[in-house]
This record gives sequence, structure tokens and C-alpha cells, in this order.
Amino acid sequence: MLTFYSTKRAIIDILIIKEQVIRAFKDEPKYKLFLDLIFAKDYLNDNDLKLPTIKEISETLNIKYSQLSKLIKEMYYKLFDDESLDFIFEFGKVELIFFVRYFDNYAQKKCKKLNYLPRIGD
Repeated sequence: MLTFYSTKRAIIDILIIKEQVIRAFKDEPKYKLFLDLIFAKDYLNDNDLKLPTIKEISETLNIKYSQLSKLIKEMYYKLFDDESLDFIFEFGKVELIFFVRYFDNYAQKKCKKLNYLPRIGD
């Protein structure tokens, strides 16, 4: 169950898992305009782009602020909090980078396809 909800944080989370969101909501037209707008630009990787506010998004889409906020919250709930939803996240191209320090020696190691996440000391 969601204990804290921020619309701005929800948008950032949706941007981070773009492919998963598209897969989950591709057949739901009520989310299409919003998703097309936020995925049109690369807000996460382009430092020159500022994440639009809810007010700016609502004006661009010509819908009320409260309706947009409700739409985002609904999407976020379906993705992260709805246990009855039969949706499974799939992250097939995950790459982990380990940074290791031992006294004054440092190392970096890239890993793919780990069966489990190692714990400290493994």
C-alpha cells in the first residue's frame, strides 16, 4: 500500500521505467496523451531539459490539474501498488557496476545476468 505519494516523484518513476510503462498501458487510450508527452523528450538524460510541472502538463494537454493528478496517481497505483494486477516487471538488460575499495586500492567491475544480488562479503 502506498504510504506517501508525490506527483513529481511519480512522473520521475514513470520516466525511469519507460519500457515497462509502455508495455503496461499500451492498450489504454486514456493514458496515451500523457505518456506521449512525457516520453517525447529525454528528461532524465538531458541536463538542459527541465521536468515539466503538473500545471504545465495540464495546460499542454488541455485538461484540469486535478484530472491530470488523478490520472498520474491511478497509473502509479496500477504499476506499484495493485496486487490484483497481473503485471510483472521485466528488466532484461540490467547491468550492475560494482565499486570495490580495499584499503587504498580501488576497482570497478561490470556484471550482467546475475542470478542473485550479492551481499557484503560475498
